[in-house]
Amino acid sequence: LERSMEFTRHPRAHFINNRTMEIFRKFDGLAGDIERAQPPVDLWRKFIYCTSLSGSILGSVDHMKQEDFDKVVSPISVAHFSQYKLVDLLLKKLDGVGFQTCFPDELGGSSAQDLLLENKILMGHECSSIELTDDGILVGASFNNGGRMQERKLHCGLLLGADGARSKVRELAGISMKGERDLQQLVSVHFVSRDLGKYLSSERPGMLFFIFNPDAIGVLVAHDLEHGEFVLQ
Repeated sequence: LERSMEFTRHPRAHFINNRTMEIFRKFDGLAGDIERAQPPVDLWRKFIYCTSLSGSILGSVDHMKQEDFDKVVSPISVAHFSQYKLVDLLLKKLDGVGFQTCFPDELGGSSAQDLLLENKILMGHECSSIELTDDGILVGASFNNGGRMQERKLHCGLLLGADGARSKVRELAGISMKGERDLQQLVSVHFVSRDLGKYLSSERPGMLFFIFNPDAIGVLVAHDLEHGEFVLQ
């Protein structure tokens, strides 16, 4: 179930950890596809601390170790690959094994049979209820049908919630959130500048730029220096 009618093109997350890449190795060569499509490692292995993007460098940290490249601990390394690009790759892989995306108007009313919904990604659908049954789980999926909200009932053996910190699935399952909330409030600005990408690639390549000066404090995430794609938080 995907609540939105389309997958976001905002870069969002960008760093894929080691264990996830190990899992991706098992999925039809997905890890190899990511490695070939990601920017060169030398452009993103460092964190840069600076007064501005062209000002004094206060320090830099290389977060890659030689054992990562020698593959001593793991057969594969971490990766730097924007989330929307990863989603595109995942959709291609899923299409190859018979999965399809579909929309509410393609499915008819709320009586669509579970069998017809197997191997489908239901766009514009949100988990709205959970009920345990003798046969598994009965999931309510709400969707907009011509301006009216309706609910579809789906039977499943396993329900996986991957819907973030404000997870509706977690809430419906009665799992509470622990710890402090709202530790920070951030504004993310997504922009493209090939000139900035070219400058940083040649002068101070890195993945994260922590900027500290009296006028502004921010973190610039270099999603792709070669194409000049950034997010400023």
